[in-house]
Amino acid sequence: MDQNLLSLATLVVILIAYIVVRQFILKRRKFKLDNNLKSNKMNMIVNIIHTILILGLLVFFWVGLIQRWNDGIHNYFNLILLIILTILSFIRFLKLNFRNKN
Repeated sequence: MDQNLLSLATLVVILIAYIVVRQFILKRRKFKLDNNLKSNKMNMIVNIIHTILILGLLVFFWVGLIQRWNDGIHNYFNLILLIILTILSFIRFLKLNFRNKN
């Protein structure tokens, strides 16, 4: 199988898995939306899972970019987009609340 096709297929599978997991968690959280300790723990778990998934996607993109860069394919547009995505993900990470409100 061609390397580009394999990378594209892997990217599509990862994005679909991310969307499915995120929607499942959001729907489950809507059913248990109240101001108790369980709800706060669920919000913290959602934030942790969101962070892990975004970090996984960023690592996947950076490894692919570095591999292509080492192969001699210098695509500056993808590099700029990946830098912007990393910065925006970092800003989003800073806004997440990982504290358990008692």
